Amino acid sequence: SNAYGIVSTIRINADVSADVKVDYTVTHFQSLEGEDLTAYTRVAILAFVLSTILLVEKVVTVRSLDWHEVREAFAFDVLIQVVLPVLYFGIRLAQIIASKD
Repeated sequence: SNAYGIVSTIRINADVSADVKVDYTVTHFQSLEGEDLTAYTRVAILAFVLSTILLVEKVVTVRSLDWHEVREAFAFDVLIQVVLPVLYFGIRLAQIIASKD
């Protein structure tokens, strides 16, 4: 039920031959609608904006330093503070928007 934030699908497969075989799978998806979907969308957009600000800040800071000394730390910081949050919120937002269909 969407009222609980979860949608379930039940798939039943039957093989009718000399021996009848029946198999089933139950899949659960997180689902948001209405106000909850709007709130999550705003949070995701805020995360994208903050990640962009962090990326700009990192680039400006690195420009004043010796690139060869800070490149590994810069790459690690960008991965942890920019790339991973953008991937997480982007994937989750796409999944949640698709769940309403």
